[in-house]
Amino acid sequence: MQKSQQELIGMLEDAAKNWLAHDGLWFLAAEAKIDMETAIGLDRMAWERFTVIEAKRIMKRQDDEHFGRICQFFDTGARRCTVYEGRPQICRDFPAEKRCGYYDFLEFERRHQEDDNHVAVTDSSAWK
Repeated sequence: MQKSQQELIGMLEDAAKNWLAHDGLWFLAAEAKIDMETAIGLDRMAWERFTVIEAKRIMKRQDDEHFGRICQFFDTGARRCTVYEGRPQICRDFPAEKRCGYYDFLEFERRHQEDDNHVAVTDSSAWK
């Protein structure tokens, strides 16, 4: 049976809550069995390893007519980020800024071209 988009989103939200609950319970168990300092250290180590794995998943690209490849969360029709307000931490940190680099670039180009609909084109074939 095929599920609707809303049902799939609900399932994803439930899975995320379950994962967070499990993570919290794991931390409490580690604290109770060992001590708080060690639990924090183990948690930090786990997050350092997980961040690399999660970054590879999040940073997947999709085809784009202007840039060749672009972020999977980017709406290529509307030319905007679809998850900007809730974007993953890696997007907030990359490239070491709190803003989306593509959005800033696009706004810069549109201001300098004096065209609110301008889309700068670049050859990104080497990135594929």
